Amino acid sequence: TLGFQVTSSMASLFRYADLDALTNILMRQAALATAKQTLHQVREAVVTATVSILYTYRKMCASSTAAGQLILPESLKLLPLYALSLTKNALLRAGTDVRADERVALIAMACRMPVASSVAFVYPRLFALDDLADDVGMPDASGAPTLPPTLPLSIEKLESDGAFLLDDSVSLFLWLGRGVTQDFLEAVLQVRSMDGVDCSRLRLYPVDNSLSIRVNRLVSAVRSQRPHLLQSVRVLVAKDPFEGRFLSMLTDDRAQASMSYVEFLCHIHRQIQSKTS
Repeated sequence: TLGFQVTSSMASLFRYADLDALTNILMRQAALATAKQTLHQVREAVVTATVSILYTYRKMCASSTAAGQLILPESLKLLPLYALSLTKNALLRAGTDVRADERVALIAMACRMPVASSVAFVYPRLFALDDLADDVGMPDASGAPTLPPTLPLSIEKLESDGAFLLDDSVSLFLWLGRGVTQDFLEAVLQVRSMDGVDCSRLRLYPVDNSLSIRVNRLVSAVRSQRPHLLQSVRVLVAKDPFEGRFLSMLTDDRAQASMSYVEFLCHIHRQIQSKTS
């Protein structure tokens, strides 16, 4: 392995930084560090690395800006969001809801996960299913499948009468609000109501109707981006025993022992200010 200097300009380094690759490196470093440090220490190391990167940018490239302003390089403006989400990932999350064997499997997976998958693993993708466009899942001009816009990972986006698909690169979760329409249930899951239904037994089969076709095309499009594994679809409703795992992936929100995204930005800003003073 050889290291070569590719630029002497710090501004160029930040301008062309690859956020996805950087996120993958942070994830792999954190996964490897779990063998020698506690999970709390690993989470703190992720935050420290994020502060160090943003402090270096402020010091070397944006020193003329106001001291009370949080400055993020354009290429890394989502770095705090991904760093916070990484600390809340089942890979590093505090608590006992993640079994030891499951965490070990995630660590092994993280150490070999490609960049294309690692970003959604760190910050899952949330799609609304009740208003999918006709071209969803179809190839665009570049040949890539057309995907709907993603939603912020916040419980505020989960409408009680909606249906949502969450992709974390490993599994797919189909969350149904309590007020989801009977038309959606019959078209997509072939049930008239979720009352008394065992969600773990539900499967997403294509049916000859437009809504089912669009939903299944979306699932197939997401799976096509993960050719190394088959992502199973787990159907969930409110109060389902597995819903806690789904809600833990909504990393924009405040959790029991962790900050919301807005709180984390303020925390990062204070850390940078303390280094500059």
